[in-house]
Amino acid sequence: MFNREPSNGEPDNLSNCYQGTFMLPRFGIRGKLFVSILLILLLSYSTLVYTTVKNLYASLEENIQKELETNLKFVQSQYVARADLIKYSLLQPASSDYVRNHLQAGDKAWLMNSLKQWQSIIPFVDVLTIVDRENRVVARAFNNSSGDRFELAGIVERAFRDKQPSISTELAPYAFLCREGETKYCFPPANDEAMMMTVVVPLASPEGELLGAVIAGDIINNYLLPFKVNEIFGKQVEVAITQGGNRIASSLAD
Repeated sequence: MFNREPSNGEPDNLSNCYQGTFMLPRFGIRGKLFVSILLILLLSYSTLVYTTVKNLYASLEENIQKELETNLKFVQSQYVARADLIKYSLLQPASSDYVRNHLQAGDKAWLMNSLKQWQSIIPFVDVLTIVDRENRVVARAFNNSSGDRFELAGIVERAFRDKQPSISTELAPYAFLCREGETKYCFPPANDEAMMMTVVVPLASPEGELLGAVIAGDIINNYLLPFKVNEIFGKQVEVAITQGGNRIASSLAD
């Protein structure tokens, strides 16, 4: 073996070489400054990207919410469109002196015949009845019975109180619909109910004395919502009306 010893204070290059392999790298001032700037830029850009994405999602959510709100308002207007048609169809005959005079006279036959004529103008109605000021039925379009009190008294009393046409969505018992002449509701369980858009047009004398009201009902169950709903939402989206968690009307045909 040969041993080499340094002479005259000469450094041992071999020893220095081995020592250098275990030394950690050292950064100068420029390197540290570069790393610091890089970290600052990385943090700044990360914050900028996060804020931009967050604001973008918030903007998209707000736009979707506004668009959905607008579309649902249109759907609501379509929902009450037929009720408005019923109301305006009944306002003119309700203001007729002939109707008021025959109602005061209790002329059931004449009023029943008039109801059937009005029903030909609005053939989709399921209930069409005239009551007096005490909410007693004077004539029905689909049933010859009379003299009983009209069961959906709440909306009638509101129309009497306000002396203005009233529109409301009511839960109509099957037994009530059967009495009104809808025979298909006479056989199911009597405690079942159908959802009905109800319109009440009060009848008053020229002096403002309340005489009674014309009441019309449009059953919503199994109702196909207007086709214009599909024009907005498309066939891939369904707009439905539910009753007790069950779908009773839809914008899509089954």
